[in-house]
Amino acid sequence: MSETIYRKVGRRYVPCAEYEYRAHGDMLPYGTHVTVVEPGIGITRYQIQPDKAALVAALELKRDQILAELKKATEARPGRDIPLTPKQAKAWRAWQDACGSLYAVEVPAIADAFDAIVRAVQE
Repeated sequence: MSETIYRKVGRRYVPCAEYEYRAHGDMLPYGTHVTVVEPGIGITRYQIQPDKAALVAALELKRDQILAELKKATEARPGRDIPLTPKQAKAWRAWQDACGSLYAVEVPAIADAFDAIVRAVQE
């Protein structure tokens, strides 16, 4: 079943779109969904558990901030157990400058990334 959508132009209505009904009569499949709409962005997550919908919505709204926090929390760094000598620190900075963002030495703990997500959601 389809329906023609009209828009008023001047004193007349002109067709502007066709809407096709699904078998169950709506645009979304059955289930619980979260939709976030911002200027230039539209995100829909399907089949979300209702008890987690608020968390998913909060994470989607803070997506850019969470990604920035995760990037900062997972940047390469020298090991924390052994302090660097001045010569090693100079070499480390030179290596970072030479490699740009493509270097990695130590994989940060997952807890660091999780803490960054929690901080971003709490703000």
